[in-house]
Amino acid sequence: MTHVRKQIRDRAAVVIDGLTTTGTNVFKSRLFPFQQSNLPAWTVVTNEEEVAESISMSKTQERELTLQFSGYARAIDGDTLEDTLDLMAEELETVVVLSAFPNLLKKIEYQSTEYEFDVDDTDQVFGEIAVIYRVLYYTAEGDPSTAL
Repeated sequence: MTHVRKQIRDRAAVVIDGLTTTGTNVFKSRLFPFQQSNLPAWTVVTNEEEVAESISMSKTQERELTLQFSGYARAIDGDTLEDTLDLMAEELETVVVLSAFPNLLKKIEYQSTEYEFDVDDTDQVFGEIAVIYRVLYYTAEGDPSTAL
């Protein structure tokens, strides 16, 4: 089996695969060398996790995980890069809901959005939008590969 964190990342990638703006440009790695041909794109990562509570009688662990979707795009022909990133976020936020993660999550909450912009060596303007969710799931103590 695989850790529930990986199962959550894998499912998140499936949920956002095929969105109108990014298509199939969805990657489960924070270290992906983007080319112009695969932008705009999303990456799906998990940043931190805490065991919020251990219920010792039942040996159940309540886990809180940060699930981050990072969207990447470049400015094209004078478009407003921030508008493109917001469109990407809008598409994502409509499909990232609790029902999209059957039997994995107990709760998913939108937490925040962050932007970053950069210019590369060829004067191309690139932008990143990070859409961050806080998720809650349960596992049995000593069995991190099975969601309860």
